[in-house]
Amino acid sequence: MRLQKQTIEHDPAHGRHGNCFSAVLAALLHLEVDQVPVFSGEDWDKHLNAWLAGYGLAWVPVSNFDEVKEGLGILGCHHEVGSYTEHGPTMHAYVGVDGKIVYDPSIEPLTPRGARHYGLLVALRPWELVLVHGQKAA
Repeated sequence: MRLQKQTIEHDPAHGRHGNCFSAVLAALLHLEVDQVPVFSGEDWDKHLNAWLAGYGLAWVPVSNFDEVKEGLGILGCHHEVGSYTEHGPTMHAYVGVDGKIVYDPSIEPLTPRGARHYGLLVALRPWELVLVHGQKAA
């Protein structure tokens, strides 16, 4: 994982949408922040998944990840965590591992106010991951 800071602070008064989410995706995908678009506005999640499809991935928000990971024995899952902060009604994105926040990409640290969702990256073509790791596909 390549941890990075966001490069655009959220400033709705001046029509600027921050890129904390882009910084989280960049970290998880080992990209540079400027290689990841800023996803905002109506249908942002559809635009996000259209972009991620080029990497063979989809973003899926899950609200009960703690229950799911423990019930299924999932360990080592790197993901996005969306949470409100002390700065109001706008969500902020963090890097998470196994349901816990491990990195804040904001320029000035923001205190999360409980996780709102966990954004999981799902492989659209899982056999390609197996092939990358040196296994033969059936």
